[in-house]
Amino acid sequence: MPKTKEQFEEIREQSRKLILDTAASLFAEKGYLNTSISTIAKEAGIAKGSLYHYFKSKEELLNELLIYAIGKEKEIFDKVEPMGLPAFERLEQLCKEFSEVVMENTREWRIYFNFSLQADASFFKEEHVVAHLGRVQMTFYQIFEELGVEDPLLETSSFVAQMFGAFAMFLYSPNEEFQLQRVLMHYINRYRT
Repeated sequence: MPKTKEQFEEIREQSRKLILDTAASLFAEKGYLNTSISTIAKEAGIAKGSLYHYFKSKEELLNELLIYAIGKEKEIFDKVEPMGLPAFERLEQLCKEFSEVVMENTREWRIYFNFSLQADASFFKEEHVVAHLGRVQMTFYQIFEELGVEDPLLETSSFVAQMFGAFAMFLYSPNEEFQLQRVLMHYINRYRT
């Protein structure tokens, strides 16, 4: 029985998701550089040539996974910014949302962190990513300015470094008891007025 166009599209999308899911697991476990297209295809149970019908390269696979992580960040800001919360509550809500996303998507965030630390992190130089990271910085800068912090720019850099340091501890710590939300709330309590 011939398949309809919709059925073909559904099968194609399922295969694409399987490849992305497999690549995410392997990149998070072995690292991007130590994972080959052949390994991804084998683990996904498809022929290497078939994989290229969905993704042109390993780099394209990685970019898709990084776009997913950036998309999750954007969703957080799109959700919190329109709430019109006072500065401290906005900071608190952003931290809660970020920690939930990181805890729910550890595999993708490991990839994001691993790749962001590489010397040739060309993805992070792309215009849409630079614009997003600028939005992140500006949002925190405005919060610290509203809170009356003496040097909002320095505070923004310091806070973002602490927040991402906490994410890294959560993602890579052998201590499974690391309480990400609790650590972030500890960081922000010094801004409570």
